Amino acid sequence: MPQHEEHCLHSEKRYGVRGDDIHRWMDEPSQVSGGSHRDYRHDLNSLPIAIQVFGKTYGAEMVESIFLDHLKADSEENRKYEKESGQGISSKIWSKEEDDYLCSRFLYLSDDELEANISLRSKSKTEIRKRREYLGLIRPRFVKRIKAQHRIQRLIFRLQRGQKIFGEIEVTGGKNDIDFGCFTHQRASASSLKPNDIERVSGHKSFAYTASVTGNHCFYFSNSFSTITSKSVKFSYHLEKGKKIGISFTI
Repeated sequence: MPQHEEHCLHSEKRYGVRGDDIHRWMDEPSQVSGGSHRDYRHDLNSLPIAIQVFGKTYGAEMVESIFLDHLKADSEENRKYEKESGQGISSKIWSKEEDDYLCSRFLYLSDDELEANISLRSKSKTEIRKRREYLGLIRPRFVKRIKAQHRIQRLIFRLQRGQKIFGEIEVTGGKNDIDFGCFTHQRASASSLKPNDIERVSGHKSFAYTASVTGNHCFYFSNSFSTITSKSVKFSYHLEKGKKIGISFTI
């Protein structure tokens, strides 16, 4: 697909203005939904909104021209991709059963392993990767301390600046409580954590976290204050407009 700078240079050549903010606004959902972001703000129903937002700066006619050129460029690139690969950016032939299977297994299987599995054997690795992007699926990296008495689990997510992730925590065992916090990876890797960086979760908690920078972000679960009783944690999460994923572990 055309990159941001390509859209801007095209607008500048045709109209004498780059329209950076218009193109950026149209592609902004990519921070959440990756390659499937063109399902949003890339249709004629979004044109009146664009005119309302940018009309005072450029005038309605200019906004409409820049908006329609952006759609045309993306559409032409998509047709070229379909012709070369024999498939669209987001496959529309996935069944609900295949989507459910992908959501339930992608955490524990690589794309190669998913491709080899009988339930997804009709899909190529490229199709699987693009479907994951379309569904907003994101894998965390598990980091667990070796010594069992530390009772700490860290989940590292790679997020873009401004990207939102929503989560729910359910704790059982003992007094049904653990310590929890969200940090950039640099702060989470520090040898000590400030008291106001973590909170005690009892039973159940729902939260939303917005990445302040592009990079790795750590979700920190700790039962280190309990020297005897282990806790079972059910953690579910999803990106905005993404499918919900569930993880269970004991600390």
